[in-house]
Amino acid sequence: MEELWFRGLFLSRFEAVLGTRGALLVTTLAFGTLHLSVSYATGGALVQFAAFTFILGLAWGLAVQHTRTLWGAVLSHAAADVFVMIGFFVNLL
Repeated sequence: MEELWFRGLFLSRFEAVLGTRGALLVTTLAFGTLHLSVSYATGGALVQFAAFTFILGLAWGLAVQHTRTLWGAVLSHAAADVFVMIGFFVNLL
């Protein structure tokens, strides 16, 4: 759902107003900031997680801008979420 919102809706709309780089920066900052509210990371781990999501958001935004399709971003985001969830569940044991 995040890819539909950030890359599918906002990125393309903001490009018309802010240009490609401006739209990429705004949506990437919003995406990274959103991930500061997660409950499964705290302290330094939260900062690292938010920085990592910022980098991933930047990469996914660039991919969408270059390919003009959401599929690469959606599939790689899903894969990243699987790895995060595996780490979360392993730490519960």
